[in-house]
Amino acid sequence: MTDADRRKQFGQYLASLRRHTGRSQRQFSAVLCAASGTQSITRNEVSRWERECRVPDVWLSTIAQVLGVRFTKLRRPLRAVPLLQDVLARYDATHAREVALYRSWLAVALADANEPEQAAEEARRVIDTSGDLSSERTAERARTVLHRLKDYEDVPEAREVLADYGHLLLA
Repeated sequence: MTDADRRKQFGQYLASLRRHTGRSQRQFSAVLCAASGTQSITRNEVSRWERECRVPDVWLSTIAQVLGVRFTKLRRPLRAVPLLQDVLARYDATHAREVALYRSWLAVALADANEPEQAAEEARRVIDTSGDLSSERTAERARTVLHRLKDYEDVPEAREVLADYGHLLLA
């Protein structure tokens, strides 16, 4: 994907997400400023992002936070990986549901980053962690991860996880 393609894809997606929140570009820039503690994001800057003039790499985490989406939704899966790993390091075994959810997002980010072996490893952890939970949300996320791994059935690690846990897709 060229840089121009990346800008176009991001700009269209950002505009769509912003409109979905019902905010104008001015309102969105004000919320971004409040969330980041700075006043340097203007309506004009948001407009440049949406018109595909640039991708706001520095602001992606704040944008994701304000829009309530993951980095992976902003097409930056490799940036999501260290953040998710950092969050996971803060949880202990008493927070199994949260760990399972964050691991599921990590597995999807790794799959999106074309790292199927690592994604399969995280998928196994998600399912093992969530197996004892009675949470529909973690079960749904486990199925999402397995669906995502289906793109990598030719990779031995992904094929093994799908063979071991593929029955969960039928649930």
